[in-house]
Amino acid sequence: GDSMSVLQPSSSGWNGLRLTDREAEVVSLLAEGKMHKTIARELGISHSAVSNYISQVGKRLPGNGPPTLRVVIWFLHSRDA
Repeated sequence: GDSMSVLQPSSSGWNGLRLTDREAEVVSLLAEGKMHKTIARELGISHSAVSNYISQVGKRLPGNGPPTLRVVIWFLHSRDA
């Protein structure tokens, strides 16, 4: 489900940002370089839902620029931290 979960930095590198399980799935697939339509197909959700999840996560991150880019950079940086 979409229950809120705090993923620990030690396991997933989210640094305490609160993501739903679905948001976490979408972002990690995005960071693997998968296209929105591929993510949608793999998770059984619509293309617009994928864009929506990315946009929602992007709004909770600092900075400007395309949400997709910021979300991926944040994910990769926090994972390696």
